[in-house]
Amino acid sequence: MEVILPKIPDTHLYANMATINRLLDAELGKVPRVLLYPHMSHAKVIMTDDRIVAIGSANLTPRSMLTSKEITLFVHGVSTAPFIKELREQLETDIALSEEVIRPFKLGPLAKVKAVVGKYVW
Repeated sequence: MEVILPKIPDTHLYANMATINRLLDAELGKVPRVLLYPHMSHAKVIMTDDRIVAIGSANLTPRSMLTSKEITLFVHGVSTAPFIKELREQLETDIALSEEVIRPFKLGPLAKVKAVVGKYVW
């Protein structure tokens, strides 16, 4: 499993860093590969088994889920379907351009407060 996040997001930098730290602290064998993409991307994409895709703008934050007018589209198909095939190729390109996060970020007290504010307030 790979998780691709922007290296420098337009918002929520510390929330992203705290989330990456939690992902890297997952149980051995279940740790996803976390990658930092060099450009900003607002899209959220999940692809499973090259057959099921969720793509949209919704964030997994209380604000996004409860008050923002975000949307996610679900696509079911086969791996050879043009949409799924092109999306897989784009994801592979994005992965090739990204750098892997090897160790957790060191976050001081102020960064941890900013992470909470970024996740729950903004």
